[in-house]
Amino acid sequence: MRVYSGLAGLTTATTLALVLTTLSASPGVADDGTPADTSSLPGQPAVTDPPADEPPATDPVAEALAALDDVEQVLAEPESGELTTALASLGANLTELPTAERRTAERLLARPTDPSASTKLLRYPAGAEIFTTCGAQVCLHWTETTQHAPPGSDGNGATVPPWVQRTQQVVEESWDRIVGDLGYRRPVGDGTRGNPAGVTTPDLVDVYLGNIGAKGMYGYATLDAASGGRQPGYLVLDDDFAEFTLPPESSLKVTAAHEFFHLVQFGYLKSADSWLMEATATWIEEVVYDEVNDNRQYLRLSSLRRTRTPLDRLGFAAYGNWVFFGFLTQRHGDALVRSLWTRLGRKKTTSLQAIERTLRARNSSLSAEFLRFAVANNAPRHYYAEGAAYPKARVARTATLGRSKRTAGPQSARLDHLTSINHAFRPASGLNKTWRLRVVVTSPSSDIRARVLVHRTNGTVKERTITIRKGRGAARVAFNTRGVSKVTLTAANTSRAFRCRTGGPWTCQGTPLRDHQKVTLQASLVK
Repeated sequence: MRVYSGLAGLTTATTLALVLTTLSASPGVADDGTPADTSSLPGQPAVTDPPADEPPATDPVAEALAALDDVEQVLAEPESGELTTALASLGANLTELPTAERRTAERLLARPTDPSASTKLLRYPAGAEIFTTCGAQVCLHWTETTQHAPPGSDGNGATVPPWVQRTQQVVEESWDRIVGDLGYRRPVGDGTRGNPAGVTTPDLVDVYLGNIGAKGMYGYATLDAASGGRQPGYLVLDDDFAEFTLPPESSLKVTAAHEFFHLVQFGYLKSADSWLMEATATWIEEVVYDEVNDNRQYLRLSSLRRTRTPLDRLGFAAYGNWVFFGFLTQRHGDALVRSLWTRLGRKKTTSLQAIERTLRARNSSLSAEFLRFAVANNAPRHYYAEGAAYPKARVARTATLGRSKRTAGPQSARLDHLTSINHAFRPASGLNKTWRLRVVVTSPSSDIRARVLVHRTNGTVKERTITIRKGRGAARVAFNTRGVSKVTLTAANTSRAFRCRTGGPWTCQGTPLRDHQKVTLQASLVK
């Protein structure tokens, strides 16, 4: 679901943000069964995960009831969760619910034209005439009366309002780009359900327009309540996007791409890790409608800017972490994300496992790429096609070193999984080319990786890997007033070890096993 963040000076209609408590690691507990990480940066020792552990036994009925509770909680308190992924989980667990609860769930998943649909979501008022227009891939449904009428409605179904026509065109464009050009699976078809009389083309995507902007929502995707094993979905989009600060057509474009991609995701896996669903759906906005750039509003809450925020955090951070997939696809091509979803749909796996295995197929690893990502975020204009417009990563400490002050640190920090920390060092005036900066990283954890970035005065940057062996690594880099503006030392906790299905707010609803890893950084001026 796309929601209005209220970031970057925008006036928020509603804010979807999760307040999550980072769970501490449980010593001596095995990870989620991912094979050992044997891909690494040059000279960097491979990370070996502990032996696999059986996931805890789960009660399908309890999981289904929890999914229903999640949807009702999000509807009652929009800041408490993410609607599309909650609805997806509910749809995937629908058959496990007891009879009374299943009826409640079916009302939540029912289409807006269904008289039994829940009023907590879009349901057209009783007696409202519903109109439908269909194209090659999409059927649009709307009413020309009540608060749900789109602009240009005149009560005459024979004249389709221009906004309805444009919405249909934009959703068709998203289909053509995502399915046609990028090669993703088409959404699971619903036969002729939703088709008006005389339209026999099967498996058209149904899109319902309504005034959901009044609730602060751009749109959402959901699964059908009673469609057997295939369980297709449908879309609900705002009827005019008048509540948002972007031009309405710009909001329409990125919302259509985002929500249509959720339908595509359902075709691979009905319910995946929420952070991955939202991050990749927000990434696809950039691919389909690169000129809009609405997803930049989330970057200040992402791992790009907030380096101590884990990559798999929910809420607005997940929307902002589209940039991680932007970083990966710039290096490995847009097909990487399709390969990732194909892998998720082919084998039961967590989001981080699937990313790891997708990168291994490209001779890389999540550990290597996350460290590169953390380093790149210190100078985004050098690493991203549009990076000049992105915020920079936060720097925890900046020190100026020269003849009067030749050392900085040691200073320690504790890093949670898939987070990083940056220390910056600037040369004092008067340092000639004979001077160098020696940086040292120490940590007892094999998950800690480090790299140094030299920012040159000519505007270029140069990276250097720090090889950590037996808990210690060091490197020397140029450090003089004429050639170097600053040096950034980055350390990252690249762990992807989890105990899954413990009720946690992270990957696989689990508990990270290697959080709070200690790392110590220091630097000294040498010749």
